[in-house]
Amino acid sequence: MKSGSIGKYLSITHRAHTSLVDRKFKKKFNLSHGQVFILINIYRDEGICQHRLCEEYNLDKSGVGRILKKLEKKNLVIRQSDPDDKRKKLIYLTDKAKEMKTGFKKLLKEIEEQMRNGLTQEEINTIRKLLNKIYNNLDKSNV
Repeated sequence: MKSGSIGKYLSITHRAHTSLVDRKFKKKFNLSHGQVFILINIYRDEGICQHRLCEEYNLDKSGVGRILKKLEKKNLVIRQSDPDDKRKKLIYLTDKAKEMKTGFKKLLKEIEEQMRNGLTQEEINTIRKLLNKIYNNLDKSNV
């Protein structure tokens, strides 16, 4: 790659990753990258409340709401009121989503392996560290 701004390469890489996730998950599960991202987090923390999902991952409330509505229509998640706070919606996986978990994770692993192809563990650690620094620099500018 030639020289250029960090933002340019972050953008190009993000679009390439999004496109790959879209292609692979659309074909196998009829899911978009946004739906995949939300499901990853629900698999990791079933019963997460919608508000915490937005806060923790810096996501737009209305966007998450639209994605959850689509996932509900596909019978992959259900939203239930929190018994301790009726204003909160807790998100749970359906049996259908639980059944596809193994294939879902396998596909994610394949994508991760494709991204890591030709990289050493040291390079992977460096990328993580640098991206975290960049994120923190950008996050501070939102304050």
